[in-house]
Amino acid sequence: MAQRNVEWFSVHTVALREMAQRNVEWYSVHTNGVALC
Repeated sequence: MAQRNVEWFSVHTVALREMAQRNVEWYSVHTNGVALC
Protein backbone atom coordinates (compact mmCIF):
# COMPACT_ATOMS: atom_id res chain seq x y z
CA MET A 1 0.00 0.00 0.00
CA ALA A 2 2.75 2.43 0.94
CA GLN A 3 4.63 1.54 -2.23
CA ARG A 4 1.57 2.38 -4.32
CA ASN A 5 1.23 5.72 -2.53
CA VAL A 6 4.89 6.50 -3.19
CA GLU A 7 4.50 5.73 -6.89
CA TRP A 8 1.32 7.83 -7.13
CA PHE A 9 3.00 10.69 -5.29
CA SER A 10 6.12 10.61 -7.46
CA VAL A 11 4.05 10.56 -10.67
CA HIS A 12 1.95 13.52 -9.56
CA THR A 13 4.88 15.56 -8.26
CA VAL A 14 6.62 15.10 -11.61
CA ALA A 15 3.47 16.22 -13.42
CA LEU A 16 3.10 19.24 -11.14
CA ARG A 17 6.76 20.13 -11.60
CA GLU A 18 6.42 20.00 -15.40
CA MET A 19 3.25 22.08 -15.21
CA ALA A 20 4.96 24.65 -12.99
CA GLN A 21 7.95 24.78 -15.36
CA ARG A 22 5.62 25.41 -18.30
CA ASN A 23 3.84 28.17 -16.38
CA VAL A 24 7.18 29.80 -15.53
CA GLU A 25 8.25 29.71 -19.18
CA TRP A 26 4.89 31.16 -20.32
CA TYR A 27 5.09 33.88 -17.67
CA SER A 28 8.67 34.84 -18.55
CA VAL A 29 7.83 34.96 -22.27
CA HIS A 30 4.81 37.19 -21.71
CA THR A 31 6.56 39.51 -19.24
CA ASN A 32 9.42 39.88 -21.72
CA GLY A 33 6.92 40.69 -24.47
CA VAL A 34 5.24 43.32 -22.29
CA ALA A 35 8.61 44.77 -21.30
CA LEU A 36 9.64 45.03 -24.96
CA CYS A 37 6.40 46.84 -25.80
